Amino acid sequence: MTELERDLVAGVTTTHPVSRRVLIVTTPSDVHSWNLVFLSLVVRDAGMSCRIVGPASQLDEIVVGAEEFAPDVVLVSTINGHGEFEAADVLNALREVCDPHVPVLIGGILGVSHELRSSRRSALLSMGYTEVFEGADLTVGKVRSELERAGLAHLASAGGGR
Repeated sequence: MTELERDLVAGVTTTHPVSRRVLIVTTPSDVHSWNLVFLSLVVRDAGMSCRIVGPASQLDEIVVGAEEFAPDVVLVSTINGHGEFEAADVLNALREVCDPHVPVLIGGILGVSHELRSSRRSALLSMGYTEVFEGADLTVGKVRSELERAGLAHLASAGGGR
């Protein structure tokens, strides 16, 4: 693992001279880290600042990360197949401290049944997630586009940024 990758997984904040800030978290049971490093590179490549809470992001750590970083967008990544079971707790923790207009996107391997993908997506959107990425929806271009759209929409609703 390179020094940059270690820093990213350890929660080091990367900054860019723009207002859009992306908080990247996982679900509490997901110990994977390469997805976080990859997403941080996508975020940085889009010219946004990011902070990674870390693998197996515990709810209290997510709350502290959101309070300290005041994100414009939150990205929840999970690849262990338990996302659908832990998504509500993560979203509720974020909503305790984030502006209600902050977009929260979730993606990865959200469940173990491919047959339930459509109903899982509907349930997560109904729960309050802004966008859900799984299967064919999980492409770098789509994630980057949605990050940019969501970040700009939040800045407009917040009066233009920081």
